[in-house]
Amino acid sequence: MRPRDNPFRVERLEALDFRPQGMDWATLEHRLMRLNLRAAIIGPEGSGKTTLLRQLGDRLEGWGYRTRWVQVGRDRRPPPGSLRAAMEGLDERDVVLFDGAGHLPPPRWWAVRWRCRRAGGLIVTGHRGRPLPVLIRTRTDPVLLAALIRSLLSQAHDADSGLAGMTAMEVDGVASALWHRHRGDLRAALRSLYDRCAGRRAEQKR
Repeated sequence: MRPRDNPFRVERLEALDFRPQGMDWATLEHRLMRLNLRAAIIGPEGSGKTTLLRQLGDRLEGWGYRTRWVQVGRDRRPPPGSLRAAMEGLDERDVVLFDGAGHLPPPRWWAVRWRCRRAGGLIVTGHRGRPLPVLIRTRTDPVLLAALIRSLLSQAHDADSGLAGMTAMEVDGVASALWHRHRGDLRAALRSLYDRCAGRRAEQKR
């Protein structure tokens, strides 16, 4: 299978919408405004934190705010001075979206908060609490994973994707097995389906 035909390619995974569990978008937005746009999105790896942060950024820009995106990871440390440069000249029209703030050591985190004091908002993601009110705790389950798999398969132009034609019960079974294997990490589970689709197509061509 050509990579561009795989229903689980990276572009499709990144285009998936966040699906709030336990609240709807209206409730989420209302809570964010009540927190004065200063909040944390907390959850385990692969539970949709980055996806939610991106979509909140789109909505904030629709409300007239400017967004500043900053991202760090376990293996991705920002170059010296880059955080300061990303947060210069902030005012009440700016909202800083900080993906991976939980990876910063406390001194650098407090420096970020101080530099964002004049910004209109600061929304961060992390695996555990930071000294910001929690907007939402993201979580996953096999039902959510199954829904995402169905959504990706339904958008596939190539019907012979390796998973096409599966019954609803079969999709549920695949989702449950992958969810447990990857310990709830939806990103890892969906990436494994990319290889599965590519592998099945390779076998069919032999």
